[in-house]
Amino acid sequence: MLRVMQWNARSAVSNKNSLTDFLVKNDIDVALISETWYKPTQAVTFRGYNIVRRDRADGKAGVAILVKKAFSLAKFPYRPILIKIFLYVA
Repeated sequence: MLRVMQWNARSAVSNKNSLTDFLVKNDIDVALISETWYKPTQAVTFRGYNIVRRDRADGKAGVAILVKKAFSLAKFPYRPILIKIFLYVA
């Protein structure tokens, strides 16, 4: 069974340790994160996960999807009008 979570991080930067602990303890396969507050210049990694992000230049808002490296993923084409991400996960 695929284990998916959604989280409004209100700064994934300052809450990275909490997120990492939750991912590990609950064996999460896919994490949908809103309000990441990452800046496009920030390098962000999560051990064992691929991360796809859509950041705002000012470091506000932003979304990310974390997918365990055991799964393959491909970006779904879309018009980037809003802050959104679409992925195929298999």
